[in-house]
Amino acid sequence: ATNKDFYTLTTNGNIFDMYCFVGDTNDNLNSYTNLTGKSALPPKWAFSYMAGNHSKVWGSNPVNYLTTVMEKYKALGTIPSAVYGEYGPEYAEESYSILSSYGSRMIGWQDSGVYFSSIDKYMDGIDGEYPLIKTLNSNKIYMSGGSSGDAYIDFTNPLGKLMFKNRILSRVNLGWKGGMIDFGDDVLVNSISHNGMSGDQMHNLYPYYYTKGVSEALSEVIGDDYFAFSRSGAAGSQQYMGVFLGDHPSTFEGLKQSLSGGLSLS
Repeated sequence: ATNKDFYTLTTNGNIFDMYCFVGDTNDNLNSYTNLTGKSALPPKWAFSYMAGNHSKVWGSNPVNYLTTVMEKYKALGTIPSAVYGEYGPEYAEESYSILSSYGSRMIGWQDSGVYFSSIDKYMDGIDGEYPLIKTLNSNKIYMSGGSSGDAYIDFTNPLGKLMFKNRILSRVNLGWKGGMIDFGDDVLVNSISHNGMSGDQMHNLYPYYYTKGVSEALSEVIGDDYFAFSRSGAAGSQQYMGVFLGDHPSTFEGLKQSLSGGLSLS
């Protein structure tokens, strides 16, 4: 049973830091962001209308589909500032020329899960073992990536950022401008990271290191002309990229969920 006279907090380990902000809403937000970092500011074009969809929608001929989509937007007099081309058009060189002719850009999808069947092509400049999260009490077995891939890139390892850069470089060279940075929210408890922390300890910290590493990687290969938004987040990750609310439906109910989630997130 609950008791209105008690407020219960639990902590991982025997260290508990509490910060209390006393003031009005603006004062408290300012104090919080002074402590954890100010929100990342994307380029101006990221505040304009964008379009796009899931890989299944783009179909077997994503370039033709993209051409049709852009022609229809032109007819409407509304050219999206960027198109989200998950899996389909984001990997097709011709797509970038099409979007450029409309003054638009390509954004896409990427996560931190890797498959062992393709991992070696991301090892350029990396000698030795893979920079991946491992199973606790083992220095050989890599921990499952949970929802995506065979294992998660370990962003507490400096080489983790290089592996991520290797994964996106071919698209960046075509003109890729970032996009959805997915998953990262299901690091398993019985894992160990390069910094010595267990999966239990890294549950909230992984999204912080993830968004930080990805932001630095994008800045190094693109500059500041990119837009990235993460599914996972933690205190401090807002200084590296935006956050999206998850796969809500494109309906008025989904809009309501987005507004409620955004207010809660803020």
